[in-house]
Amino acid sequence: QSAKFWDEFYDKHNNKFFKQRNYLPNEFPELVYTNEQVSQDLDRKIVVELGCGNGSSFYPLIDLYKDLQPRPMVYGLDFSSTAIEHIKGKDNYDK
Repeated sequence: QSAKFWDEFYDKHNNKFFKQRNYLPNEFPELVYTNEQVSQDLDRKIVVELGCGNGSSFYPLIDLYKDLQPRPMVYGLDFSSTAIEHIKGKDNYDK
């Protein structure tokens, strides 16, 4: 039933309710990587947000990581299929 509520919420607000949030790097400095960190580590960095909604929290991380090689992978999971469809429709969505 919760998924139905959130699907209706995202259908109604058409992905315009939540503004992009930039708090994750401040609140979780361990999510901020340097080129040196990612290039020396044998394992690719992975960030997962559970309950990501429309991605307003993790998209600033993706922008932060855009010049890192290898670029950390960012995954967002949400039980609202409508929220996930909004994410898939964004220009910087990468399968």
